Amino acid sequence: MKRTFDLATSTDIFKHGDQWISQMNRLKRLGYRPDQCLIAAREPKDEADHRGEAYRQIREELVGNDFVWVDEKDTGKVVEFARLPESANFKLA
Repeated sequence: MKRTFDLATSTDIFKHGDQWISQMNRLKRLGYRPDQCLIAAREPKDEADHRGEAYRQIREELVGNDFVWVDEKDTGKVVEFARLPESANFKLA
């Protein structure tokens, strides 16, 4: 999958977002979706077309489905999200 949501058209943004939504819903149904998911993305630069609105709609839908959404340049938030608690107890599935 592409690593950003700064795509050429609003249709591309919706398609990319729908891929994430579909795949995460499938993982959830199968019991494999992580408790927390992070998306680090870049908002479209040009607000003159419908890309910004498509980006916001996809972001809203994913955040509403328990995704954490951060700007891809905010490395502090990405690192904070990825930090493991000291009491982490892992098991292989």
